[in-house]
Amino acid sequence: MATRILIIENNEKFAASLMNCLRGTGLAAERVRDTVEALKQISTSLPDLVLLNLKPPGKSGIEFIKKLRRSPLTRNLPIIIMSSARRGPSYQTMADTFEINAFLEIPFSTAKLISAIRSALPTITTVSMPIHRHLRRAFLSRFSGIFCLKRISDEKTLVFFEGSPIYISPGFFHRDFGRYLRHRNIISTSENSFFSGTGKYRHDTLIQMGCLEYSELLQEKLVYLTEELITGFGSPPVTVTEQLFRCPPGLQPIGANVPEIFYQGYHRHADLPMFKRQLASQGYRYTALAENYYHYINFLSLSENEKIFLKKLDGSHTLNECLNGENNLQPL
Repeated sequence: MATRILIIENNEKFAASLMNCLRGTGLAAERVRDTVEALKQISTSLPDLVLLNLKPPGKSGIEFIKKLRRSPLTRNLPIIIMSSARRGPSYQTMADTFEINAFLEIPFSTAKLISAIRSALPTITTVSMPIHRHLRRAFLSRFSGIFCLKRISDEKTLVFFEGSPIYISPGFFHRDFGRYLRHRNIISTSENSFFSGTGKYRHDTLIQMGCLEYSELLQEKLVYLTEELITGFGSPPVTVTEQLFRCPPGLQPIGANVPEIFYQGYHRHADLPMFKRQLASQGYRYTALAENYYHYINFLSLSENEKIFLKKLDGSHTLNECLNGENNLQPL
């Protein structure tokens, strides 16, 4: 069941923004206007976390928190407080007294909100979403941890380091790395049997057997991971249970090239209805190159036509006008 966040906010626009943010992250979000409604809601259906806008002087909000902490049912319910007031000694005292998980000063970024939720909850389970949406949110939030991808028929483990995938098992097309190498005739059937049996899938076994040089092994591992995730773009939606882990300072494992995965994924699966709907919903917008473009453009190898197209995105024309009906540019 998806993680449920209860938002207590009476401002319609701000509440809608929070709801869109959380639902875009795959969380189930519900909203009430005040603490009276919240207590009724909690008594019938306990959420996983409460997101409360504590407005100065915040008396009703503080009484609400006291009631939650007095009840055995909600004593340990995670609470994140939003406030336009700056933090001070009184806020710190309240945080210590009522075990508030986090304070967010309004305005705050989506990344800060999601980070606070992840810190408050040991695990998060999303609603069912396409693979590319899970990959996107992990990448943009620089997630380090484990995604357990679940469908009725199977379950997969996907590991990230700062938003880049570094491991998947089983794959979307090839069940494991050995079968991928066998499919490409890099190793024989008997070598794959030893690798998966006696070798216990240890990748250095392939070097010890003389199947691959070390540099080749690194390259093939990245190709395997990349190809499996691109294949996943065409798979049915899945739920994800997240588990964070802390990485030691200085650790920088080589992960898959996520911008390239999106680039190839959209090219190979451009005919999927969800991608067509996405393009249709954005085509009327006036499009310009933003900060993230300069962060990630050098991760891609583009054709000359694509480079010319990107120069047209100056904010003075809609995306549809810039595309001018050229289907080969739509994936980009």
